[in-house]
Amino acid sequence: MSVSQIKLALNAEREAVPKCSVFKILNIISLKHGLLLEVQAKAAYGHTPSLDDERFSGAGAAWYARSVKGSATAKMIIPQKNQIFLVKMNGVLPSLHQDIWLYPRDFIKPLLSCWDNDEWASEAFACLEDLAHPNRIESATLTGHHFKFLRPAQLQALSLVDYSSCFLWGPPGTGKTTTLGAMIAEYLHANPGARVLLVSTTNRAVDEATIAVDRSLELAKLTALRRTVMRYGTRFNPQKYAHRQHLLPMHLRNVTVFGDASTAEGEPGSAHGLDDVPDGVVASGIRLHTMTIAQAVQDIAKLRNVARYDLLVFDEASQISLAQALIVMPLGKARLFAGDPMQLAPIVQSPALPARLWLKKSVFDYKPVAGPSVCQLIEQSRMAPPICAIDSELFYDGNLRVAQAELDSQKWHQDRKIKFGPIARHQHVFIQTINTEAQRTRACKGWIRPESADWIVQAVFAAVYQQHVPQEEILIITPFRMQRALILDVLARDNLKKVRVSTIHSEQGGEAAVVIFDPVAGCHEMSSGPEGRKSINVAISRAKAKLILTLSAGDRANSLLAQICAIVDRQANREPKPIAEVLSHAQYITRAIGERVSVNAQVGEIIRFSRDGSTMWLAMESTGDEVTLSTDEFLAIPVHPGGATV
Repeated sequence: MSVSQIKLALNAEREAVPKCSVFKILNIISLKHGLLLEVQAKAAYGHTPSLDDERFSGAGAAWYARSVKGSATAKMIIPQKNQIFLVKMNGVLPSLHQDIWLYPRDFIKPLLSCWDNDEWASEAFACLEDLAHPNRIESATLTGHHFKFLRPAQLQALSLVDYSSCFLWGPPGTGKTTTLGAMIAEYLHANPGARVLLVSTTNRAVDEATIAVDRSLELAKLTALRRTVMRYGTRFNPQKYAHRQHLLPMHLRNVTVFGDASTAEGEPGSAHGLDDVPDGVVASGIRLHTMTIAQAVQDIAKLRNVARYDLLVFDEASQISLAQALIVMPLGKARLFAGDPMQLAPIVQSPALPARLWLKKSVFDYKPVAGPSVCQLIEQSRMAPPICAIDSELFYDGNLRVAQAELDSQKWHQDRKIKFGPIARHQHVFIQTINTEAQRTRACKGWIRPESADWIVQAVFAAVYQQHVPQEEILIITPFRMQRALILDVLARDNLKKVRVSTIHSEQGGEAAVVIFDPVAGCHEMSSGPEGRKSINVAISRAKAKLILTLSAGDRANSLLAQICAIVDRQANREPKPIAEVLSHAQYITRAIGERVSVNAQVGEIIRFSRDGSTMWLAMESTGDEVTLSTDEFLAIPVHPGGATV
């Protein structure tokens, strides 16, 4: 293991990444500051591109009309709608049905330049040892005094900042971003004068983390500290900052918003980092700087010229390559890595071994197995209990569970009871059998499955037009872009344009009341192997109330999808236990949630208990109604060892 290996990895990846990508223009909308194009990816130069790629934001664009060239800058990419927002147009304007070439930014070149600096590279490489063997450091104790809503594991996470390298492991729905916001807010308050740098993988993630800190400071009434937070870069979502303009550099506080696209007034298309702000701002009264990891790498020379940050925070760290993380680590005295190694890993195109070692892996591959520098959040508030049970058993060793506060909330349970066409309100996981297998289209070299696409659209149509659920609360996920395009096309014909249809990489961090997962080709590498497991985890854990899977016999040959089917069958067909047997356990309040029980000749599922355990709520299978019962009368019934009541 050496710096030279990292350079080999970066050069191999740079060679493997396509220098340009081709799209066909399907629609053009003229806007005040530029053109909004709806496009379709085309197979060219050995690959079919995806707008999910963060590199396309800020890319150069070119097209030709009768040998006359036109060019522009791709100011913003909206992958969910296959849209590109162009500014700074030159030459002939684009027209319908012609091709447009995107030339993405080279994120690898500035990273390679950093590793070419021998002194800095040596210091960065030395940080590798600190990941597995962190040192205790001096820091004010964080108590969570201002944030009474934090759960036990979230409170425990506050002590992570006492270590030179520490890991906040946040599975889906566990409130990682909320915890991070509270932690940084209290750290700034408890350590006067301390400076923090927060980096993340995408502009969307930077927005969410920045606003989480500001929201925590607002909640704690730490008004003065709110003025010491600054979000750098121009590719932010202005709608999120509508009432938080103080988080932006002064010259970016007036923005224009149109639909999902935005531009800074007077600076359309600019993409500079610390060059966006006047000299000296970084070293002045700003105590929390936030930016993308790519921006931090690009501006590392400027960041090195100021005093080291007391705390360096990597959000979504499991998606940041080891080579990226290491080169930035010397900027901080203490480093906090927040993410989930069971979700998506860094994207790597090169098959070369060095690239797999240094670019496909993240810092989470080097974290301690356990200890005070590692904290795993285990209570989630997104998924209904049966969905959580699947995710917990398959990906988190059974440790992930529904938070007690949600179990106590009748509204939370009611929000997770949604009828969806013929699928009953109380049925949280549903598997639709598909009789045909995927087929590969020659034209676009992609996988599609018309039968599952047709079933999905019909189910969505029925649910929406029977007013079971709003379109905005439905999310369709598929690994294949051609299947996504097919579903979008049919939905548009049925005027269901507000239903989200996404690939898996677009939706990490998202959620919806109803999630439909169509693997299309379940045994394809997109859904199999270690990376396929992570993709499936992301897909199923977006669901709040209902998870629907469309599976064929071929899909069930995927061992993970087969396990999901087995768990669903077990949940539906497991024999009900006598209520007295279930309540006989000393820890029944936490152990009995989700149990199928028989009560007075009726069968139901225990969904929650009161805090003192004296009252329980059951969802009755015969009616779907929720009933409330006192546990006292059942606790008094003796139970034989075999489980039968006397």
